Amino acid sequence: MSPGELPALALRWLPRPAYTRPALAALNLAFATALRRGELDFMTGRIIVIALQETPLRLALSGARRRLVSPAVPRRPDLLIEADLATYATLLQGEADPDTLFFQRRLRLNGDTELGLEVKNFLAGWEPDRVLQRLLTQARRRLSGPVEVGDFTTRHREFQK
Repeated sequence: MSPGELPALALRWLPRPAYTRPALAALNLAFATALRRGELDFMTGRIIVIALQETPLRLALSGARRRLVSPAVPRRPDLLIEADLATYATLLQGEADPDTLFFQRRLRLNGDTELGLEVKNFLAGWEPDRVLQRLLTQARRRLSGPVEVGDFTTRHREFQK
């Protein structure tokens, strides 16, 4: 067994509530304004699984009463979203749009196409607050290796000038 396989092996034995509860709390906080405005109401009764590549971590989400919740009854997800941690951070920071990441094959969406488009459109228009933006920037700095975001970043910087 290589040293790189050890973290994934340890994560396999991590109880689901150990990462589900903090992740749900963080997502509800990050998307609080959008949830209050009903921008995520399309998730009500739907199950979206967020998977972290190269780990066994899977977070099942659903919408209920303008909150993100873990589905009470496990069933096949309507949509599976899969990416590595750097890609999720890039996406949440708005440094690359979901289409760019999808076509670069860094972001995978499998399942209900309409639901995937709703999630993609929400993320493309969502802007994190300053505190979350700083946390995401720090997290990305700690990730190993450069994060390529195609020419979207270049175009975005040129647009801001």
